[in-house]
Amino acid sequence: MAIGPLSPVADPNSYDLCAFHGDKMRPPTGWQLFRHAILGGVDLLPAEESDAGVTG
Repeated sequence: MAIGPLSPVADPNSYDLCAFHGDKMRPPTGWQLFRHAILGGVDLLPAEESDAGVTG
């Protein structure tokens, strides 16, 4: 399960959440949560890690 910034394009396989609800997201039992963030316009994860997608 990955949480990141709002998407600039529509994607039927993902959902945009406000910060309040995004902070409350918890992965299902046995899954890992990856929180993707952008700080000051700089992507914090290398491209190969940010493209990893959902696990579970």
